[in-house]
Amino acid sequence: MIGNHDLWALQGAEKGLSQEVWLGQGGLNTVQSYDEVRMLPAHALFLRTAHAWIKLENTVCVHGGFDPARPLAEQNLRTFVWDRSLLFSAEKRHRIEPDFHYGGYDDIFIGHTTTEHFGSIQPLHFCNIWALDTGAGWGGALTIMDIDTKEYWQSELSALLYETSPRF
Repeated sequence: MIGNHDLWALQGAEKGLSQEVWLGQGGLNTVQSYDEVRMLPAHALFLRTAHAWIKLENTVCVHGGFDPARPLAEQNLRTFVWDRSLLFSAEKRHRIEPDFHYGGYDDIFIGHTTTEHFGSIQPLHFCNIWALDTGAGWGGALTIMDIDTKEYWQSELSALLYETSPRF
């Protein structure tokens, strides 16, 4: 699935645009990893053709978010990559109606918004939404989850693994 950092990398490769915010959030490492060589065409093709969302039976996976009241196919890439409102809405609604299901889906898995916003570096579950970004880019852990069992695994804190990682 494509995310905001992937789009920034693609913009840099295809248009020569390197946003300062991206360079400061890992983009400089991406640029340097190519050793002064432009992004390989196969890498650019991979990013250009990445899915904005994935639907498996009645489960949706997306980087940022989406409008659950509209069909997925009618929404734009910017929403899938950048939206945070779905997660924040679910967190608020969960306090009142924890069994609510956005969009009628069984589960929705999202990243992009670190669970640190909610005081945690563990995956969080609000209504039928699973927040899986546990802040690895900011010193937290990288998390993977089995979407069937909801069992998850985490790395050590990136702040302890990499000298250049931000610290909590």
